[in-house]
Amino acid sequence: MITKSIIKDYVARRCPYLAKASLDDNTLLRLIESYLEFGSKEDLEEAMGDDATDDGDDPNLEKTFDIIEIMKDYPYLREDIEKLIIKHQQENPLYGLLKKYEDTQVTARLSRRYIELIYGAENCRRCDINDFGVETTNQKYIVEKTKQYLKDPTVKVIFEGQVEHNDLRARFDVLVKEDNGTFTLIEAKGSNSPFTHPGKDKEIDTGIKMPYLYDLLFQYYIYIKEGLNIARLGYLHLNREFKFSSNDVNYPNLSDEDVNNLFRLSFDLNLKINKEETEIVPIITYFDSDAYQKIDKDGNPKITPIEEIIADIRFIGTKFEINPKKHYECCKGGKCPFLLSCFEDADDPNSIFKLSRWGSYGGSWSRSKKLIEAGIEHISDIPTSVVNEYKEESEKDGVIKYGNARNQIKFQTEWLGKGFEYVIHMDLMNSILHRDYLNDNIDYLVFFDFESIQNPVPLMRDAHPWQQVVTQYSMHIVGRGYDLTKHDFAKGRGGNCSHYEFIGHPSEDGYTNPEFALFKTLRNQLIDFGIKPMAKNYKVVVFNQNFEKTRMNEFVRFYTSHPDVDADLINFVQNFNDNVVDLLDFFTSGSFYGTKFNGRGSLKVVQPTLCDDEDVQAYYDSINLPFDLRFSLDYHKEGALVYNGGICLDLFKALLVRNHIDPTDNDPDENDMLGQALAYCKIDSWGTVIIYDVIKHVSDGKIKLKAKIL
Repeated sequence: MITKSIIKDYVARRCPYLAKASLDDNTLLRLIESYLEFGSKEDLEEAMGDDATDDGDDPNLEKTFDIIEIMKDYPYLREDIEKLIIKHQQENPLYGLLKKYEDTQVTARLSRRYIELIYGAENCRRCDINDFGVETTNQKYIVEKTKQYLKDPTVKVIFEGQVEHNDLRARFDVLVKEDNGTFTLIEAKGSNSPFTHPGKDKEIDTGIKMPYLYDLLFQYYIYIKEGLNIARLGYLHLNREFKFSSNDVNYPNLSDEDVNNLFRLSFDLNLKINKEETEIVPIITYFDSDAYQKIDKDGNPKITPIEEIIADIRFIGTKFEINPKKHYECCKGGKCPFLLSCFEDADDPNSIFKLSRWGSYGGSWSRSKKLIEAGIEHISDIPTSVVNEYKEESEKDGVIKYGNARNQIKFQTEWLGKGFEYVIHMDLMNSILHRDYLNDNIDYLVFFDFESIQNPVPLMRDAHPWQQVVTQYSMHIVGRGYDLTKHDFAKGRGGNCSHYEFIGHPSEDGYTNPEFALFKTLRNQLIDFGIKPMAKNYKVVVFNQNFEKTRMNEFVRFYTSHPDVDADLINFVQNFNDNVVDLLDFFTSGSFYGTKFNGRGSLKVVQPTLCDDEDVQAYYDSINLPFDLRFSLDYHKEGALVYNGGICLDLFKALLVRNHIDPTDNDPDENDMLGQALAYCKIDSWGTVIIYDVIKHVSDGKIKLKAKIL
């Protein structure tokens, strides 16, 4: 059977190899196991990319292999899939907590309540609930129950029904029978919006995000073929402006008022006619008129009609064997978890898949796509004309700034085997150092890192759906003349370098947003070190400033008029944010390139690369650093349960949900779990101290790297 998950994955990846495998249940389970093994071996940041910021903002990208979606499409495989998940995650004691309090179904349950409040619960039926009131995974039962409810005049709304047409199968979220004999098909999404928002005008909903489009389009196609008169299409999605109506919060059992305000139903969108004009049209008109098939500059449709997608997959299913072929989508949105099983050379630093593609690091998605589709296998094979294009794009005011992609190409084509491991543009590096760190107006450097959580249904008052709420930070403050040889890493004190931290406490905070206490604590800790919070003589050093600055901007925007937040605190947060400098600038500008970075620039790449360098280690050994530099920066040190940002997020969220649902459940111990989260965050902020210290001492000649100096 061809299902929604196969359609969406094929649209995202255009990979016939994966499509063929997904058509067979046993092969599908093996692919899921491969996916889980990939996830257990790589940190979340590295699997999807700390630095993949442009992906996070692209509404048309769909992550590969959504296991939740697969379990919905193949409920009879759910038990086997859950066994695989347990097998690959049970080694971490946190897994029991995360599994126990997973809330993936909360949004779905509340969305059904929303519909029931409109049409009356007595008029609604679920097709996946058997005669004993138990959820069933029996496909035949669900299909037959759907047919029964379609004929039953007492049933107004059908949930979780399933329709089959030849070799196609699609489950719907909501199907409403209208009085005139037609149907309204509603797709429920745990997103703030199914629409794209091109340009600056965020209020105009134009087009539908690609994965959402094909999700609904596939259902619409099947149901029309089966003779259902679908007259209206819509999306049920979260209301981004939602906040709880009162202090009486009882997650996940929201009040009727809050359920009504949590969701929005959208049956129309603004169709962009030209740059200035839009026209409001029903979503079904958008589909029927093929308006969703936007035309590119060559006159070709950007989005393939659903009939062609189905025909492609049917053809793929008839082929005896398919050999994997390198294509752009293999590395789109991170990298495919099956990349290495398809191409053994994909991890070679010279592989075309290793070319930096992130716009902020000097790469280019469009150029990478062209190179891969042109059959270029290795970076060293890139034509000279393309190399010169990189050079021209990076030239400004007569000075060439060698971005990471350019340096990668230069290294593989000209510098390989020359005996150096770094490329350093010394003048550029020094200009950044003296601009942001070493000028006379700066007395303190505050090395800083946030962690946050987000949830579709807010877990606290004063938060919006999917809002990233900051729950903790780690901060190392250094003053002029700091001396790491006099610093006690374990205690976080000494050598004019002090460590401070904060984390919310779910059992104590309840439904209170921890950000209020967090920023008050931050202000007091600066004072403790001797810094005036509203001063300009300190810089806040972060790695990739977009995240930290966005969180602080949101705090100011959301809570300026909040009764628990005074004007002084808002002014402090704004000043602290204004003082931010980005350590990433050294690497985005091309002033400091490590050949082992492979074009990447994330903290989880830069920090270990530098700290594993024998010349860096030799310097810190020579000054008798009183602690093991590598151990202090080891995310996987013995006993560490939290070793990436994803686990840190899930841990705090699971503890928060546990305290909402069952405050008496004290297993595992909350304080120990929070301590693990703090230890992880401390490594991140300490890592930025060391990266800065290495750069500073490369500049003053104390650390002599095997480098080509530009």
